[in-house]
Order: sequence, then structure tokens, then C-alpha cells
Amino acid sequence: MAILFAFIGVVIIWGTTPLALQWSIVNVNILFAVMSRMVLGLIVCLITYGVSQNRIPFHKKAIFTYFSGGLGIFGAMVSTYWSAQFIPSGWISVIFGLSTIVTGVLAYFWLNEPFGLERWIGLFFGILGLAIIFIHSSSSGSHQATLGILGILSAVIIYTISTVAVKRFGSDLPAMATTTGSLMVAVPCFILAWMLDGGQWPEVMTIKVAGSIIYLGIIGSVVGFALYYFILKNIDASKAMLTTLLAPVVALYLGTTLNGEIINARVLLGTGMILTGLAAYQWGKPLINRLQGAK
Repeated sequence: MAILFAFIGVVIIWGTTPLALQWSIVNVNILFAVMSRMVLGLIVCLITYGVSQNRIPFHKKAIFTYFSGGLGIFGAMVSTYWSAQFIPSGWISVIFGLSTIVTGVLAYFWLNEPFGLERWIGLFFGILGLAIIFIHSSSSGSHQATLGILGILSAVIIYTISTVAVKRFGSDLPAMATTTGSLMVAVPCFILAWMLDGGQWPEVMTIKVAGSIIYLGIIGSVVGFALYYFILKNIDASKAMLTTLLAPVVALYLGTTLNGEIINARVLLGTGMILTGLAAYQWGKPLINRLQGAK
């Protein structure tokens, strides 16, 4: 039962994060929004470590892992927050779902992990779906939407490079240590970027904006990752990856119902292609084996 609740929790948190992200930057500098979120997340992590009385590893391999993760968080989050100004929240979740496939491609070249036929099929459908959404944004004359898509793609690439690096060098570290150490590297970068941008505090911050930042800092950053790592340890990775299929659906629904976002037929088609690609990537191998065995 605990695993089921954790799974549902991850889907809900990852499905609500894009909308909360957009709400957190309404009339607020994007660097302040992301900086304050990450500072809050780091504080929660450090308090958690203080209560548990465990120590964060600081050996050479751990430090390299923290820098890999922290710089990835900084680059990916800055790109994501910048892009959130131009595209609907649902698009963020859908495009970010491609990180699973991109990670597999990088792991194939960097870690020599297998990349079978089902993954090539998944990659094809993922690129096709992304192309449909991209062409829609271009044909509609929305230059900003095109920039937003490119920004999210940049975030995906940065995030996946960081993920593969962490997997290669820090796979033996506790998940909470990796998260805390990465934030310890990322937070100073966010603070410096915010200060270089002027370091201005918001003149007015609504309850909606403040609540979104708090939600993202505590629930979106800390609780979400803790629950995800929990289900990874207790169920097969293939089942855990269902979250990447379900979270975009939740994000699209919330974006249309709570944020007035319009999702037309082309975007739905592109989303369907991306989700099909993710499904083929993760679960296509048994079907291909069955078809080959039937010959």
C-alpha cells in the first residue's frame, strides 16, 4: 500500500510541478523564483540530515557527483524557468518526458548500455511527436513558443547529461546525499545569477506566487524525489517509468482546467506520438520478441 501511495504521489507531484512553476513566476523575476525554490529545498534537505544525524559523504567521487548533479540542476532549471514564460505548462511536462529517451541515447554512447530496436522505435516516435509540436508553434506564427520549445529541449539535454554523469560516478551514494550535495553546488550558482541580474526582491508577491514557490521547494524538489527513489528501490524500473507517461497527462489536464491553456489537435497528436515513443522505448522489447518468435 505504501508503494501505491508513493507512486500516486510522484505522478501527482510531477504532474502539478509545471503549473506551479508557471504560477511562481507571475510578475516575479524568474531567477528569484528558481533561486528561492532551491534555497528552500536545500534548507529542508539539511534539516532532514540534521534530524537523522547522518553525515553527507564528501570523498572525491562524491564531490565530483555533486558538481555533476548541481551544475545540471542549475542549467536545466534556468532553461526551464526561462521557457515557462513562452509555452503552456502542459508542454513542459510532455517535452521533458523525452529525457528518458535522451538519457538512453547518452548512456548508449557513454556507458555502453544496450540500445535495442524497441528503443530506436521509441526514439523515432519521440522525435516525430516533438516535430509535430514544433511545426505547430512555427506555423502558428508564435516565435516565442518556438523559443520556449528550444529552451525546454536545452534543459532536457543538460538534465540528461547530468543524470548520466551522476549514474556513472555516484551510483553508490544514497539518494538523499546526492540530492543534498547537488543542491549545495547549485544554490550558490542560483544566488550568483540572481545577484548579477540585479538581485531585486519582488515589490509585490501574491499568496499564489509564494505558495507555488514553497510547494516547489518542499514538495516538488524534496518530497517528489524522495518518493521516486523509494518506488525505484521497491518496484521494477519499468513500472516506475509509468510516471513519465502519466505525469504529462495530469499536467495537460491541469493546464487546461486551471490555467486556461488551449491544447489543439496538433499538440494532442504530437503529445500522443511522444507518449507512444516512451511506451515503446520502455515496454516494446517483449512485443518485438513475441513477433520475432512468431515468424
